Amino acid sequence: MIDRLAAFETALKAGITIIDLGTPCFSDSDRHMLLSLIAENRIPEGVTVKITTLPGENNLRRSVDALKGLKHAIIDLVVPFDDPDTVLLSSILLKKLAAASDVDISVSVTPAESAILGEAGSLNESKGTEETRGICHLLRENFGFIIPEQMKVDLTATVKEKIGSDVSHMVPDRLRRIFESEYVKEHSFFSLPETHFEQRDGITAHVTVYRNSRSTLVIASGNGRLDATSNAIKQFFKLDYDLKVYEEHALTQGTTSLAASYVGLDDGRRMYWGVGVDADIIKASVAALTVAVNHILKAAESVSEMDSQLVGVLNYIHDNYLTVTLDELSERFHLTKPYLSKYIKEKTGNTFGDIVKDLKMKKAAALLKTTTLSAGEIADRSGYPTIEHFNRTFKKYYGMSPNKYRKQA
Repeated sequence: MIDRLAAFETALKAGITIIDLGTPCFSDSDRHMLLSLIAENRIPEGVTVKITTLPGENNLRRSVDALKGLKHAIIDLVVPFDDPDTVLLSSILLKKLAAASDVDISVSVTPAESAILGEAGSLNESKGTEETRGICHLLRENFGFIIPEQMKVDLTATVKEKIGSDVSHMVPDRLRRIFESEYVKEHSFFSLPETHFEQRDGITAHVTVYRNSRSTLVIASGNGRLDATSNAIKQFFKLDYDLKVYEEHALTQGTTSLAASYVGLDDGRRMYWGVGVDADIIKASVAALTVAVNHILKAAESVSEMDSQLVGVLNYIHDNYLTVTLDELSERFHLTKPYLSKYIKEKTGNTFGDIVKDLKMKKAAALLKTTTLSAGEIADRSGYPTIEHFNRTFKKYYGMSPNKYRKQA
């Protein structure tokens, strides 16, 4: 459980706000870890725990019971898509149990062919379940990869697509080639040859995006290194997704030890997965994120990206948000103010003023979370001449005063 606790702490440092803690309805290790985190008050106020459960009254009750002590949580109910009665009855019962709990529980439902109604915390295993366990066993025993629970269905489908329906005679080396090709080395749309970070009222990432034989530097900020890198990618490709799952573990031991990171992204339609392997856990995490986004782009009907001029404009605003003016920007990029103002609005959906305000507010929020500076000092560092102006803007932006935000954070 030590590796999983380390992964949990890393996810917190990366700024992930929804963290999956497995299936405590039938996994004793998942249940013990969740109960320990709750008992030791190690789950921050702004972080939401997500767990997976399966049909059966005992499973559902054990899942809801495991969340006692939290203020809010998410339960994902995995149900057999070919059994509508189970889907309906399990969903109704889970929502009823959630409503009666002291925890504010959101319920989601995931159809999957590998889940069959079971009781007392056990599953009646289907052929699909056995195949999944076999694939994951080979990866773990031969190569050290511990596949996240939520990734297993996607992995099984991918492997079966590559080799056919019968995976019972899967050769480990062939499985590894498929695994690495699909989840570790998928860079058909872009790669990130360089990422640099600096601590500047939060984390700022300088990300080099390599696409179509062209390198573009994109600058973005975030609550952690992975979050800042993700924001840079979202900005460049105009994407909207949530980082839902992050796990990591040691892959080898010794002076040349490697780490494996797993990233699951949700674009509102399905989950996309990436795996990173490196001696540096941050590099492994960024690599996993890159692969997952490549899968999103592969599935998209079309791929859009920022033109080089817009990237340059936004990077300049980011680096000079405290003092930048539209006049200064117009002069630097040799564009008239009316054209530049219209260009920014059309390309980003936001005005120049909105972009600057967004940067200032995010920097202010980072300072409130990570420092003991007074509101007046933060106002000054965020580019607001008076505390009154800062307080009004912050409350309008976040829906609460800076002091209340700091207490909640």
